[in-house]
Amino acid sequence: MTSEDYSQVAWWSWPKPNKESGVTMDRIDEEVRAALKAYNEIAPEFIAQHELALRFWSRLINNSGAVVALASAGFGSQAAIVHRVSIEHFAFMYALANGTWTRDQVVQEGEYNNYQYALALNASLAKDDREDREGFSSESRQALQDFLKDPKKKVISAGVNVHNILVKEDLKFFHDLYRRLSLHAAHANYVSASWEPDHDQLLDILTSVKELLAIATGIWRKKMQVEPDAA
Repeated sequence: MTSEDYSQVAWWSWPKPNKESGVTMDRIDEEVRAALKAYNEIAPEFIAQHELALRFWSRLINNSGAVVALASAGFGSQAAIVHRVSIEHFAFMYALANGTWTRDQVVQEGEYNNYQYALALNASLAKDDREDREGFSSESRQALQDFLKDPKKKVISAGVNVHNILVKEDLKFFHDLYRRLSLHAAHANYVSASWEPDHDQLLDILTSVKELLAIATGIWRKKMQVEPDAA
C-alpha cells in the first residue's frame, strides 16, 4: 500500500464537513484568546470550590492554542494528537464543574491507576530478578514493596473515564471524534503510520476546538450566575 492508500483507510469514520462553518486558523486563534481572557476573569471566583475542574479548563485552553500552532505550522497529525488530549481534559472539566463526578472520585481513579501501575512494575522487576538484571535500586524496590503492602493503596476504580462522561452527558459526538483520533493519530498502527489530516478533516478538528472552548466558557459563565457568591 502507498501512503495515499494508508491515508484512505477508515475514511468512512469521518463525517462530511460543514463547509459553511467559517472556521479558519485566525478565527480559532481568536477563540483561544477569548477563552483565556474568560478563564482569567472567572477562575479566581471559583478557585476554592472548583480548583481541580479549573485545572482541566486551563489545560483545555492551552492545548487548544497548541493545536492551532501545530496546524498552522503544517503538523496536522500532531495537532490531532493534542486535540485528543483536549477532549479528555474537557470531559473531566465538564463532569467536575457539573457535579457528575466529585473531586474524591477523580482522586480515587488516579490512585487506582497508580496501584495498577505499581503491580505491573512489580511483575516486571520480578522478571528482572529471574533473568539476573538490575532494574531498580534497592531503595526504590523497598519503596515499591512498602507501597504495595499498604492496604490503603489498594482501591477500586471509581468508573471515571472519558467514555462514561461523554456518552452519559449526551456528548457522544465528541467521543466519536475522540475515537477517530485514537485510530488515526494517537496510537501506533498501520493507519497512523502515514495519516495526515486533509483539509476537511483538519476543519473537523478545528471546529471541535471551537466547540469545546465555547461549551467550557459557557459552563463557567452560567456558574457565575448560579453561584455569584462562590468567592
